[in-house]
Amino acid sequence: MSAPEIVNILFLGWNGYLAAVAARSRDQEDGTWAQPFTRSVTVELLAEVMEGDALEVAVRAVSRRLRSFVLELSVRRTSDNRVVATGQTVQVCIAEAGSPGIPSSLWRAVEEIESRTIPRSG
Repeated sequence: MSAPEIVNILFLGWNGYLAAVAARSRDQEDGTWAQPFTRSVTVELLAEVMEGDALEVAVRAVSRRLRSFVLELSVRRTSDNRVVATGQTVQVCIAEAGSPGIPSSLWRAVEEIESRTIPRSG
């Protein structure tokens, strides 16, 4: 499997995560919504992946600031549990309704998905 194919798997993983966040945050009633935009992405390929290998993607929010948050990404080969790629993406929020920073409804949705509180730094 090529490097661009693995990067695409990570892309689909973090976009699926953001879609789940969007669905949950729109259900909350604080009247704001912010579309996260990708500021940066880093990827490290750690092991060879062959066509037909079953892979699993994991996405986890690890930190946040006033207007951005960081997602850690990994791709694991299910046959031997080996992590074959890792990555990180920084997402920046541009809010509607003129509110600065990450809207509370969006961040509540992230913390619901994560089942934990992630304090703001910086």
